[in-house]
Amino acid sequence: MADIGFIGLGNMGGPMARNLVAAGHAVKGFDVTFAAVEAAKAAGIAPVETAAEAARDVEVVFTMLPAGRHVRGIYLGDGGEGVIAAARPGTVMIDSSTIDISSARTVHAAAAEADRVLFCDTDALTTKLWSEYHFGDAHPRVAELAEGRAYDLYLHALPDIAWESDGLRFSPDSRAWFERRLKEELAQLDRPVGDLTGPLGKRLQAAIAAVDTLLGG
Repeated sequence: MADIGFIGLGNMGGPMARNLVAAGHAVKGFDVTFAAVEAAKAAGIAPVETAAEAARDVEVVFTMLPAGRHVRGIYLGDGGEGVIAAARPGTVMIDSSTIDISSARTVHAAAAEADRVLFCDTDALTTKLWSEYHFGDAHPRVAELAEGRAYDLYLHALPDIAWESDGLRFSPDSRAWFERRLKEELAQLDRPVGDLTGPLGKRLQAAIAAVDTLLGG
């Protein structure tokens, strides 16, 4: 099992962190909201006082934050030590926040310079596909960004976990459509793709193993 730091324990991050605890991982977490911290503590998450502390001496750091400015501040350290500086070399960083492309690029560049690993959840490719789903097409600029950004590894989370109506997800019918389109796009990329299946704990271990292989570990 992994030692994990989780930053952002609200409506999205809280359930994600609790699932990691339920899967047997040791999770310490940070949030600026007292109620979120108390709920996390009740679920077995060890509270810490700063984001930097959440990122220190762990194998994986998750962030789930409201907007790009929060992600930049947490990773780059606005007014204090940031996650990138606090994390030890080789730490896997997974940002699941839905943010603007400029912020994602800024943090990605900083992580690359620091010899860390950064995960991007809603990247330009994902945005392109959801634009197609909702609006029938993607804006040319979004499509251009999606085609111009090639990551070293794509981790493909297969939809073999039951869909939950938790007030955050909007439609179980979108899963089959998105899976088909994602497979079509990934098939065109000349980059490694790793499939993640099964329970959340199994997925996390598979992701860590894939990144270790990529880094030559």
